[in-house]
Amino acid sequence: MKRLAMFGILLAGLSPMAAIAQTPASDAKPSEIQQPPSSDPSASDMRPVAVGDHWTYLSRDNLTGDLKGEFTQTVTDVGKTDVSVSVKVLGGSFPTYSVFDRQWNVKSTNIVKFEPNDGTGVNDTMKLNDSWNAKASDIRASRTLWKRLETSKVIGEESVTTDAGTFKAIKYETVVNIRGAIDPAQKATVTTTTWWVPEINHWVKRSEKTVRDKQVKSNWTIELTDYGRS
Repeated sequence: MKRLAMFGILLAGLSPMAAIAQTPASDAKPSEIQQPPSSDPSASDMRPVAVGDHWTYLSRDNLTGDLKGEFTQTVTDVGKTDVSVSVKVLGGSFPTYSVFDRQWNVKSTNIVKFEPNDGTGVNDTMKLNDSWNAKASDIRASRTLWKRLETSKVIGEESVTTDAGTFKAIKYETVVNIRGAIDPAQKATVTTTTWWVPEINHWVKRSEKTVRDKQVKSNWTIELTDYGRS
């Protein structure tokens, strides 16, 4: 039982967004938003990221319907290969920080490093049926805890409406099969569905489901409520 409890704790951190999605919700309203772009989505039309770009999201537990929290990602630094982002939870005392590559794969957070990355970002091209595979490791306290096999595929284009407006988005799915590096018997599958809008260089909606022992352990969605450039 002790080993299973520890696995559950570690499993909660397999997704960089998982901890954020479980923060307490707030009744605060999104600020005034800019009008979303109306052109057809294309990876080649992606707006270059810049310091001050920010996106605010509201997360919901799909199993209970409860609102779980609101958080804002703000770009603090842009390098040749990396993008540094501050993540501030509404009502939280201090921000956390994440480092992405230029295709928005997570490379590290406050608690975990992905080698080379978490594999949930976009591809060089984002055309229908484009697919890409990757392998990665989760490293915590200089110790490899998880091995990841990742497969992503572009499903198509969809019109998505959130509190931030209506967007023409590229929809893609990433399936990550995870196995314990220390105990290979420990397994989980995390399926992430992302609605990506190149013109704002971010996702407007993202859903994630985690399955272990053929049972759904978590299922949540985040949706964009506000975005802009400072």
